[in-house]
Amino acid sequence: MREYTEYKWKKDRLYYGNEFCYEILPHEEYPEMWWLVKPNGEKIDFFNIQRVKDNARKLDQSIFNRSAEERRHLGRCAFK
Repeated sequence: MREYTEYKWKKDRLYYGNEFCYEILPHEEYPEMWWLVKPNGEKIDFFNIQRVKDNARKLDQSIFNRSAEERRHLGRCAFK
């Protein structure tokens, strides 16, 4: 199981060890909001800066803790 404390932000990218998990990008229309972006470039949703960072970690943990078959079904780039 991945530990919450093992995730590190490097600028606007979230990593677990050396593995790139997610990126955050400023929203084009709402200056206080940020997009959560998958490694394949797909924008998931937008939140304020603190919520988007928390949600990125939680989402990655929830995907990692699923079975290999479920992860493939979800299409997560890091879990092919």
